[in-house]
Amino acid sequence: MAKLVESVGVACGAPWGAENPVSVLSTLWRKPNFSFHPWEFGGYLPDSDIHPMYPEYIKARDAYPKKTCIWSGNGFIEPKRIPVKVDSGYSDQHKKLGGKSLKTKNIRSATPRGFAEAVFLYNS
Repeated sequence: MAKLVESVGVACGAPWGAENPVSVLSTLWRKPNFSFHPWEFGGYLPDSDIHPMYPEYIKARDAYPKKTCIWSGNGFIEPKRIPVKVDSGYSDQHKKLGGKSLKTKNIRSATPRGFAEAVFLYNS
């Protein structure tokens, strides 16, 4: 899928980025361009933020750690980080998100909203 994202971005002449948590993608394809934790972009969300779909699982302003890698190209600009405070060094959402249900998979794979906002601002 990551190679398809790259192919479409190149074919369209658009900056592109593929997001994935730390995985074997680095071994199977190539090293990521950069990595981040969601809290590092939480400052793009308002102080009054709560997650619109999963407030009981995803902390407000994406204030949780989860190392995520970005493979990018074709002029993609890495956004400036505007971090927020994290309560602890670990995310407690994993305690709540065991199992293999579709809901769990959707929550765990949700793109951090602060990062998405930052990418939009820097690459549109």
